[in-house]
Amino acid sequence: CLRAGCVGMIPAPECFDVQVRVYEAMRRGGVADEDEAERQYRDILPLIVFTTGSIDTFVCYGKRLVAQRLGIGTVFDRPPAQQPTEFGLLAMQRLAAALGPL
Repeated sequence: CLRAGCVGMIPAPECFDVQVRVYEAMRRGGVADEDEAERQYRDILPLIVFTTGSIDTFVCYGKRLVAQRLGIGTVFDRPPAQQPTEFGLLAMQRLAAALGPL
């Protein structure tokens, strides 16, 4: 979107730190900077695809990922919220492992 002329981004809370680095690198505009932005975006793209599969998935796993990165232990769901599965939690943790804490 930045290459198409957008002047900003709405970062997702679970990976905003990486998205800010992508935005800043694209703003600098050099070839090496754009290559770095592309690499960082590729690193978070599987996570973005996983969490945005549906709104329910985004709410269920996105807030757990934010809580994990912020060091918040317990996440509460309000019915009729989607409940996480063991597979989904493992996928989220695997995809988020490289992000580290916020």
